[in-house]
Amino acid sequence: MRPLLAFALWSLLATVAAPTQTLAQTLTETDRAVADAREVYIQGDYVAGLAVLIPAADAGHMRAQNLVGASYQYGQGVPVDAAQALRYFNLSAGQTYPPALHNLGYLYETGMEGLVPDPVLARDFYARAAALDYAPSIAGLARMQVLGLGGPLDEAQALRNFNRAAELGDKLAFEYLGWMYRTGTGVAVDEARARENLQIAGLLGLTSAFNDYGLLLEMGQGGPVDLAGAMAAYQLAIADDNPDAAINAAWLIFENPDQYPDQVQGLAFCYFAVAHSRPEDLAENQASCNEVAAGYSETDRRLAQKAAAAM
Repeated sequence: MRPLLAFALWSLLATVAAPTQTLAQTLTETDRAVADAREVYIQGDYVAGLAVLIPAADAGHMRAQNLVGASYQYGQGVPVDAAQALRYFNLSAGQTYPPALHNLGYLYETGMEGLVPDPVLARDFYARAAALDYAPSIAGLARMQVLGLGGPLDEAQALRNFNRAAELGDKLAFEYLGWMYRTGTGVAVDEARARENLQIAGLLGLTSAFNDYGLLLEMGQGGPVDLAGAMAAYQLAIADDNPDAAINAAWLIFENPDQYPDQVQGLAFCYFAVAHSRPEDLAENQASCNEVAAGYSETDRRLAQKAAAAM
């Protein structure tokens, strides 16, 4: 079965909230050392980065505390440890550092090994960072408001907060605005505005939004049908391993053989979707691809599998 709208309400971005620090912002030798260690850490040398970050965090540096908290949250250079993640995030948040407040909100929203989710606390931490104009937290708070998590459902306030976060350039806010306008959640349905917001989210780097943007282009919702634009959007999402976009690209090819005569490419997208499916979608995607593949020769199936592996 082909999804009509692949936007996932729980496709949260598990990213470390830590703003870029420029040389002009570094004020002390410790600040410079932490900034350098952060770059080493981001490049994947966690042990070398933490050799500087942990002592700085223990000495009270709030940015280092936030990064060390993230290292324990994700097990980067140290074992996964919820208690340590909370300890360092709380030390940083105690200095009113917005990214640490945000990370506490995310941690309590999603939970982790050794920590049961607490949506009430999550919403509170997002609200505290949002009060400091931290865009990811404004969007996080809005997401909880529109879903009724950790407090009352408030679509009107969620819309205001998503718009506020979008004004600050938050990509997740644009994706949710696209979803709200597409589904009529808290607003009148406006597919043209849905298109606009989803495209912006994708251009800001949230490639999952390109899948839903592509669907609107393919189906002529919010504007004219644009199959070429839809395929381009799907491929941008596929490049980020998005299985929903691969299924949609496959069906676009299957349903438009005059424009896309290379039907083997459609089967390749189908195989790619199976290989990258979420566990809950695997059986359905596998059955769909098996049904389609039955109409192809063994040679074409092998060619499609080879093309899928190369994507």
